Amino acid sequence: VALAVAVLLVLVIVVLAEPAIVLLAGEEFRGAAPVLQIQAVALIGVFVGQTWQLGLVAIRRQSALGWANGIALVLVVALGVALIPAYGATGAAVAAVIAESALALLLLFFLRREGAGLVPRFGFALRVALAGAIATPFLFVPIPPLAAAAGAAVAFLAGAYAAGALPPELRAAFRRGAVS
Repeated sequence: VALAVAVLLVLVIVVLAEPAIVLLAGEEFRGAAPVLQIQAVALIGVFVGQTWQLGLVAIRRQSALGWANGIALVLVVALGVALIPAYGATGAAVAAVIAESALALLLLFFLRREGAGLVPRFGFALRVALAGAIATPFLFVPIPPLAAAAGAAVAFLAGAYAAGALPPELRAAFRRGAVS
């Protein structure tokens, strides 16, 4: 579920970044939208990483959290030093996305090291990717941003439902009409 929610949020943020920044900060900050769109991708690492962090805490492997976060910190600083002078805020956003992704992978590595039964099977990830691919055209259609965001969200949820990317209990709730 974490991966599906993260991908859904990324799609919506990418579509709404520019109008949201203009609405909240003014026209002079429109140029920040591409940076927010890049940073939105980090949500995928944040969401799945949080799931794996909880797994490590549950098995009392907090030291692994320290190692993973320490390595990710060194990585984001190194990438920041390398990318920010040449690319500014865009370089910082890319550094953050890479470091957050690395953190998630490190957490998965430490969790897997404790036992194969502790990590999920990743067959669902292909289904989430398929749902994301179905929704992606809405990022490029020349329609108002709110309509594009709504279209992307509906397309993603329909694709996730059809592809079986949602857990059975959530699919059952949709069928019963309990989720609106």
